[in-house]
Amino acid sequence: MYSRRILHVVCALALLCGSMFAQTVSSSLVGVVQDPADAVVPNAAVTLTQTDTGTARTATTDGSGVFRFLNLVRQLFDSGPRSWF
Repeated sequence: MYSRRILHVVCALALLCGSMFAQTVSSSLVGVVQDPADAVVPNAAVTLTQTDTGTARTATTDGSGVFRFLNLVRQLFDSGPRSWF
């Protein structure tokens, strides 16, 4: 009986530990670049800078003007106001 209880506890701990590692702490940022006439801007470079370290990530918009930054860590970022016109 005692060994069966230990087996249950070990199984429960194994299941709980596995689910702890399944948790992620990341985010994504998706946006659209448009010109002053509200037309999308394809192939535009968009830079996202981590304010603490100055580390920059760059994405390029697709044909619909959409950019994506995936798997961002929880930090402060600056995309800064930019104007191409």
